[in-house]
Amino acid sequence: MAALGTNNTGTYDVIWSTVTDSVIYELQESLAADFSALTGWFWPSSGAETVAGRSNGTYHYRVRGWNALPESGGFYGDWSAPQTMTVLLPPAIPIINAVGIVHYDDFVLSWTAVAGAGLYEVEESTSTDFSVPAASFLSAATQQTIAGRTDGTYYYRVRVGRPRGD
Repeated sequence: MAALGTNNTGTYDVIWSTVTDSVIYELQESLAADFSALTGWFWPSSGAETVAGRSNGTYHYRVRGWNALPESGGFYGDWSAPQTMTVLLPPAIPIINAVGIVHYDDFVLSWTAVAGAGLYEVEESTSTDFSVPAASFLSAATQQTIAGRTDGTYYYRVRVGRPRGD
């Protein structure tokens, strides 16, 4: 089986060399290195299987060939050496709720929650490309009170953040 590595989409191909006289392959997937609990079980007829929809974690794979379908009395070969794929999905992006025109010098900026996010970083700028930073805030909640602004146009963006120095 080919070495796997790291993936950031949750969709990838598991590839192995085909074996003479094998008509089907048994590919097992597990979060446990000893394959004590399977999370996926595939029966491809070629030397590859596309795995999709995986969340963050380390997935272990092993494969073996069969000379006929198991229900037809087929025999299987030895398991391949296990390979692992580590899935590291990027955090989701928070979406800022519409603010519109504010007629006071303070308002509450809010955004959608991101699963697993413990902290959000809010950036404020007077330029659309954020080349002129005005302020930055850290918030554990999905909102931030913005106060003391003078007349003008302000732009905001929010991302999943972490405290500085981490």
